[in-house]
Amino acid sequence: TTRLRELVAKAWVVRENVVPDRFRALPLVVSETGLAASPADPFTDRSEALQAAYVGRALTRGLAAGADPVIWYTARDNLWGACDRPYAWLTFGLMRSAEFAEAMADCTTAYPGEYVVEPPHTARPAWTALATAVTLFRGARFERTLPVRPESWAAGRTPRSGDAYGSGAVPPAVEAHAFTIPPRGRLVVAWADSGARLGARSHTPGRAGMALEGFFGSGPIRAVGHLGQERGVFSASDSLEVGPEPVFLVGTDPSGPVKRSPRSDS
Repeated sequence: TTRLRELVAKAWVVRENVVPDRFRALPLVVSETGLAASPADPFTDRSEALQAAYVGRALTRGLAAGADPVIWYTARDNLWGACDRPYAWLTFGLMRSAEFAEAMADCTTAYPGEYVVEPPHTARPAWTALATAVTLFRGARFERTLPVRPESWAAGRTPRSGDAYGSGAVPPAVEAHAFTIPPRGRLVVAWADSGARLGARSHTPGRAGMALEGFFGSGPIRAVGHLGQERGVFSASDSLEVGPEPVFLVGTDPSGPVKRSPRSDS
């Protein structure tokens, strides 16, 4: 059984325990999801790199949960507060903003570190990550979550907690979700995940090997990084190492042609 993850698990709980039976077939709306790029604190590392990694993960999980739409909060940094309340200065925006920069100029104790913006807005890597995911998801329909195990577990190795993975965490597994792209394409989005929240200081993100056999048909498999960078072309007999950042794998469906749905391009 595949372990339910984050948005997928929450959507399942809402449908099973909150939504009346007659409404369960309707899509859910994820009205706010996001990850702050700063400031960090003793418990959580926050950075633009982690924020960018979370974008593709959140959108993928939202689609896997049947959510339509999934809305990122927020487009630009537009919230701040008193100088003695650092959590009022969390930067969820896909873009840095001139308004935020002006506010923090008088509150350097609340927001330590550098904040560079070319007015009126400066895009963060998360903006590029969103554009990459939206482009690759165009026309795609969620098929299923794939039961992937890291290659290091294939020989019967039992995961252990502790060491570099943090108390209570285990060596990272591969979380992967498959989508069909008519007429016969397949998109698989995968990343390494051990169950710890992204940025937790008690956890060191790891990497895991993913075997591609059985997930694609014949032909080349194009790998695209979460920021749109080309990661190479693979075959179904190859393996790929993934980290906490999602990788988008584009190839052919192993089951043959996919019938086009009337809403496949919506």
